[in-house]
Amino acid sequence: MFKLVALLASAVITFSTWASPVTVGGIVSDTVVIPQNIQYEIDIRGYGEIESVRSLYDSQQNVVGYCYEFDNAYIIFDSYGKVMEHSPETNSPYYNTDVFC
Repeated sequence: MFKLVALLASAVITFSTWASPVTVGGIVSDTVVIPQNIQYEIDIRGYGEIESVRSLYDSQQNVVGYCYEFDNAYIIFDSYGKVMEHSPETNSPYYNTDVFC
């Protein structure tokens, strides 16, 4: 019984770190989920507040990644949370396009 309680408690702690509300473009959003390792990258690089979130799709319209845009910075990561590309000094390749999630 103790093992079951410990397992449930660890699951709650793990998933609560994935689902905390964030501010996107000045609006608090419960739907944007930031994986822990991505939040770590955002924090250590000092990107600041997320201005927009873009879902990235493959040719079959499946979500394969996300692009988080900041003030003159961006980070692109795949659906598994692996950082694919980032820049602390430039806008994303999708900046000023109509490609939004």
